[in-house]
Order: sequence, then C-alpha cells, then structure tokens
Amino acid sequence: MRIPLQNIWRAFPELDAFSDEQCERFVESATRDFRGSATRTAAITIALSALGVVLTGMTARFLWQISRDWLHTRLTAARFRDIGDAYLIVVCVLIAISLCLAVLITRDQWLIRTITRKVRQAGCHKCGYSLLGLEACMGVVRCPECGAGFNLRDAGLTAADLKMT
Repeated sequence: MRIPLQNIWRAFPELDAFSDEQCERFVESATRDFRGSATRTAAITIALSALGVVLTGMTARFLWQISRDWLHTRLTAARFRDIGDAYLIVVCVLIAISLCLAVLITRDQWLIRTITRKVRQAGCHKCGYSLLGLEACMGVVRCPECGAGFNLRDAGLTAADLKMT
C-alpha cells in the first residue's frame, strides 16, 4: 500500500528500478493511453460526491432536529442562534473536506488502475514477467523468465515505452 503524499509509482515493485523522472514519464504515458477511463472515473466521483453531500446534509439536519429541542430549553434565544450558526459552519466544513478527500481518493484509484494496466500491458503474455527496462530488437523483446518472444506492436507498445525514456 502506498503511503499518502508519496509518489504513486512507488506502489509498483516493477517500477522500483527506475528513477522518479522515468516513472513520471511512464505515468504520463499511461494516463494518455487510458484517457477515456478518466472521464468515467470523474463521472463516478461527481455522482458519489453528490450522494455524499445529500447524505451528510440529511444526517446533519436529523441531528440538529434531535438536539434543537434539548438546546432550546437550556439556552437563551441569542445563544441558541449562535450555536445553530456554528453548527451550520461545521457541517459545511465537513462537507468540503469530504468532497476533497473523495476527489483525491478517486484520483489515486484511477491512477493506480491506469498504471496497473500499463504495467500488465508491458508484461510477458506467457508468464507475466515485467518486460519494463528491457531492450527491443526489431520490435521484439525476449522474456528473460520464460524465453518467449514479445511483439511490441501487437501489445500497442513501443521500445520507448519499455525503456521508459
């Protein structure tokens, strides 16, 4: 599992042998190759965030209604209004924080899926060994694990994709 605020590519052992600059280029290439999935992920994020806002608002309203009668009998009217305003501010802050977290978590999940696809795409079709970093000879890479030939064009890759340059 990736530590928050750490580079996302460090969650993939296949990319450990490469520098951060090479991994950044690899991630950029992967996001370009799977751009359509970003739109779907954004739509899901928006839908889930809207649902989260509605549920948070309903919960906040329910809790406010339960506590309102109890507070109203124990506080003056001015103090009651101040608590109501503070409650509203706290709810708005919680909604904003939850939306930001939802967006960041969804972005991370999309990047993880995208990088995983790209790493699997660059793996041997016979044994699954990662071919990242290997030299291609005339568009073919020989798997060091099982010896099978891997045609880059069939997988939609280039020699630069494997070398991560």
